[in-house]
Amino acid sequence: HRATTLSMSSQMNALGQIAGGPILGWVGKQVSIVVALAVSGILHFGPAVLFGASYRDSIDDGHTPAKEFDD
Repeated sequence: HRATTLSMSSQMNALGQIAGGPILGWVGKQVSIVVALAVSGILHFGPAVLFGASYRDSIDDGHTPAKEFDD
């Protein structure tokens, strides 16, 4: 389970960089690096909220991430 999760996380990271990198690079070149960094931060905010909610739900159910991998 752990290897699959880590592999999927790495693949999603790579796909996000492939899709978002050129767009943010264009924003940085056309507008400014500061705006590109701000857009990047805004794009990362949504997934951070979802991960936090997922973690909170797992704690409420009595599960912790460490317990999930104790097979």
